[in-house]
Amino acid sequence: MTFIDTRRVLGRTTGLPYFLTRTGRRLNARKLISAACLGTTLLTSACQTVEGLSNDLGIQQVSKDDACGQASTELREAQGYFERSIIQGAVIGAVGGAILGGILGGGDGALAGAAVGGAAGAGGGYLAARQNEASDRSELNNTVYQDAQSETGEIVRALAAFNRVRDCRLARSETIKQQFATGQLTREQAQKMLDVEKRRYSDDIVVVKAIAGKIDERHQEFVTAVDTMAEDNPEASALLARAQEAEENEWKNPDAVATTGSAVSQDMVVASTNLNVRAEPSTTGAKVGLLEGGTAALRTGPDQDGWTPVQLANGSNGFVATQYLSGYEGSAPAVNNQSDELTLASVTRSVSSDADTETRTVAVLYEGREKRIELDRLTQTAEQEENTAFSLDG
Repeated sequence: MTFIDTRRVLGRTTGLPYFLTRTGRRLNARKLISAACLGTTLLTSACQTVEGLSNDLGIQQVSKDDACGQASTELREAQGYFERSIIQGAVIGAVGGAILGGILGGGDGALAGAAVGGAAGAGGGYLAARQNEASDRSELNNTVYQDAQSETGEIVRALAAFNRVRDCRLARSETIKQQFATGQLTREQAQKMLDVEKRRYSDDIVVVKAIAGKIDERHQEFVTAVDTMAEDNPEASALLARAQEAEENEWKNPDAVATTGSAVSQDMVVASTNLNVRAEPSTTGAKVGLLEGGTAALRTGPDQDGWTPVQLANGSNGFVATQYLSGYEGSAPAVNNQSDELTLASVTRSVSSDADTETRTVAVLYEGREKRIELDRLTQTAEQEENTAFSLDG
């Protein structure tokens, strides 16, 4: 039987005063949720709205005539993923909060507890749910590790989708401008088309900002879980503290070096000959660039049926044939892991594959934060482009 210590989880994540958490010492998670959904009018209503809330998160439809529709749809699918994740945690948190409120003060306490629990859901709800499902500590650790891996993968997916949207929107802008320059479009026609692309780009930026916000909320769920799980693991606790310090450094310093020699050798590839960079992993995909022989590019994901996703030095993204790539053999700026200026890369890449599960969870979780920061910087670039790229005079 597994339990959640609500005094520890809710007290830490919400900063509630001790008198609000001291009575919630050990509550059986399954009974807590079941009692909430079946035993009170308030939370029966809350539980009945879970499905409705999820149904309301339908992916926004992209216009059929949008040339960048596929990438834009992928971006909205990523938004749907992160929206659903947060609602599930918040509902569980509200359930726990209402039961805790009932323990403290009866009916009125339940109402207050639901409000408190809803706010704490992003921290305690996820951990409570996973504890309820796990048969022992080892299973809980492995599940949270797998969840962190999946979460980081989804962040990478969202970043890649926004990169593709950005590349497509800017390419469309250049095409329209070229058609105007060659007389295929009048000025009025061209600017009208550019206005449409700008509006769509603005919508994409709104979506990616929403995704970023949800990523941050979800991250707090994982931090709460990992912090609790690592209380008796000095290595994982120390790594978590260093990772948090490194993240703070990188938010403050956009120009911070975020790679080590080992990170570059794993993430960079070199073309053995001139390679077409394509929008899709196929020989029929549109050509979006050229990776010249002997030139390095950043590998942004795993091989996809013989095609590797890469990012070129100019920031554009696409796919190249894997068989013509080799590992990067150059040297990279060394990063002193003992430096006061820690980076996320130096922290996460310092963890070996045979480290314990809690420590590896911290590492993979903060690999996701690297991509989250990258997403933020790409969004800032997109906002600057938005004001100039879609004007004939820009």
